[in-house]
Amino acid sequence: MVRAIDVANFFIDRMKYTDDPMTNARVNKFLYFAQGHCLARLGVTLFDDDIEAWRYGPVVREVYDKFRTYEKNPIQSVSEEYSLDIFTSEQITLLNDVIAKYNRYSTGNLISISHTVNGPWDKARSKCANHIIEDHDMRSWFENISLPNSILEAILKKGTAGYRDSEGYLVLPKDYE
Repeated sequence: MVRAIDVANFFIDRMKYTDDPMTNARVNKFLYFAQGHCLARLGVTLFDDDIEAWRYGPVVREVYDKFRTYEKNPIQSVSEEYSLDIFTSEQITLLNDVIAKYNRYSTGNLISISHTVNGPWDKARSKCANHIIEDHDMRSWFENISLPNSILEAILKKGTAGYRDSEGYLVLPKDYE
């Protein structure tokens, strides 16, 4: 089974050269969105670690603790060695689709999105501080939020989707516009 820290490392590794690299707060929001969309799309959890409803949004305590020394600064490297081989192709596609949907938002916006009234974080938070966000709440919530499917969109746009390389990147034909 994939652990939350493995998923965090995936996001950190993929995002380290972007304009908005992962911070502790950002990676925890991405974990929340990935778990919710995995429950909605695949019907199973991506990882077994609990997601807690903290003041500034959903947090996986172990991941937070691993990267707490970075404070609000970008995380410079993964916390431990990991391999893409631990992920299924469906999981890699899902994680890339989560990046495609949420990377355009600032961390502040991600916090606001995760704080939606009557959403899973809000429900858990109203029960008591730092309460566990329930999987069934995430699944029912994220079933109503569209997540782009990069392969499907490419097929609809060009009639071909190329292929995913060993790292999960979509490789399109040279004549793709």
